[in-house]
Amino acid sequence: MKRSSNKRWSRANAAYLGAFLGMALGVIHQIHHAFTSVEPDENPLAHIVPEFVGLTVGGALLLAAIAEVRNHLVS
Repeated sequence: MKRSSNKRWSRANAAYLGAFLGMALGVIHQIHHAFTSVEPDENPLAHIVPEFVGLTVGGALLLAAIAEVRNHLVS
């Protein structure tokens, strides 16, 4: 079966989308904490910021890596 398009995926756009999805996941996670009244034992800011940054950076890296692997396999 022939593929209909060999257009390359943009790593920058994938990273942007991944960062956005990571931020959304971080916000949803904090909303979950608020609704379930689960409070961390540590300072809330020390709990929220690393999770938010980690999810944002992790999402960006993950989707950029997926785009790079896809481009490598297609071309």
